[in-house]
Amino acid sequence: MFKKTQKYLLLNYPLLWNIKILPIGLTILGLNLLFFFFGYISGKIDFQDTSYYYYSSFRNMDLLYFIAGFTSVLTFIIWLIFYLKNNAFKSFYPKKSISLYYEWILIFILVSANALYCFSYNQGIVLRRQNQVSHKQFVKGVNILDKIRILIPKSETSYDETDVANPNNEHKDSVVASLLNYPESESFSFRSFFFADSTNLNTVRQWLIEDKKDSIKLLIQQYLDLQKKHNLETNLTADKWFDLIYHYPDFPINPQNHIEREKPVYEYSNKHVYYVQYNNLINGYQKINDNCLENSLSKTEQLLRTTLYISLFISIALFSFRVTSGKSWLISLVVAGLLIFIFGIAVAFFDILFNYDDEFIIIMLVISFWYGLFIIMIIYLANLILNHLPKRKSPVILNLSIWLIPILPLILYYTKFVDKSIFRNYPNLFFWINLIFVNIIFFFLMKPIKKLRALPEE
Repeated sequence: MFKKTQKYLLLNYPLLWNIKILPIGLTILGLNLLFFFFGYISGKIDFQDTSYYYYSSFRNMDLLYFIAGFTSVLTFIIWLIFYLKNNAFKSFYPKKSISLYYEWILIFILVSANALYCFSYNQGIVLRRQNQVSHKQFVKGVNILDKIRILIPKSETSYDETDVANPNNEHKDSVVASLLNYPESESFSFRSFFFADSTNLNTVRQWLIEDKKDSIKLLIQQYLDLQKKHNLETNLTADKWFDLIYHYPDFPINPQNHIEREKPVYEYSNKHVYYVQYNNLINGYQKINDNCLENSLSKTEQLLRTTLYISLFISIALFSFRVTSGKSWLISLVVAGLLIFIFGIAVAFFDILFNYDDEFIIIMLVISFWYGLFIIMIIYLANLILNHLPKRKSPVILNLSIWLIPILPLILYYTKFVDKSIFRNYPNLFFWINLIFVNIIFFFLMKPIKKLRALPEE
């Protein structure tokens, strides 16, 4: 079946056969599914573990990234060995301009898919964690965690001390630690993402002041239900917890009503320790927050964008090698390096010599040099084509021109020549627009490339 399909592609779609679309496509698809499967398996959150950073798909994943990177490079090299055996364009076989464009598009798609193994792994983790805790459940759980922390007195030093009336003598003041004085400085992990204007602490504090026992009991029960849902332990019941902390109106904190936020590794001698597994819940929900929600979606889009741009540059470099020659390609690479080096030295020299305080001047130098160079090279190539002149060093200039196409818009963006406020709400929009722009330019570029190839050598 496989041989018959390959023979059919050779006879009817030689471009697909030459690019080895069937074997490499199936291989890349299988590897992406494999990494996605690994991500889904390892994505389950273990609320028993308080080690947050170990599970982050964006941190401490060096081994995974190495394996994915190595797999990607190895697959790419094996594919190149077969793909570079035949080159109809260099052999002057009849080839339409649109066929050249399709070839580059296929290269770009295959290189991009081959570079997405880390992304596939991450998406497996995201899907598993979204299935484990939905967005609605997450928001509800975070609200409970935000409120309950004021009712978990881990020690007197965790709360600000204040002067309160002594219950035995109304005219005598004493300094005590109280639930009412939970420090605002103790930050909550998710506040910056969902509760920038959170009033949760003030709400619970107001319940205490107004002696709303039912609300406090309900909050404690909701928290214990959340722990139970994630198979976490405690040696407290809702009633026992309430009796420990609820001493209206002062709500004093003392060694008898301390509650640890983690399960003790061992029982202290001659002392009973009350505990909940609050830190386990915090760590688990932080993992969900980092992988599945809005702030992590931005990271995911950045990872995808970076992968696609690396693939874009690789595909353009490979395509330029296909339409020129290995010698011209290497010369172009050396020339590009020299241009960057010389330009960098020149900018530094002018900056020292004239002491440019205005950043705008430096920006204009950068834009003028690279855009001016690109325009000069395009005019040179157009002159060769229109007057049917010998190609001479045109392959080198063609390579440099092709390489600059996706970079020129990025120069405008990163030199702040483009007003970034336009893209404030959609920070990645510019990069997607640039990808579309490069595709359009390459579509119209194929015919001039064919004409340059047809020019005489001398």
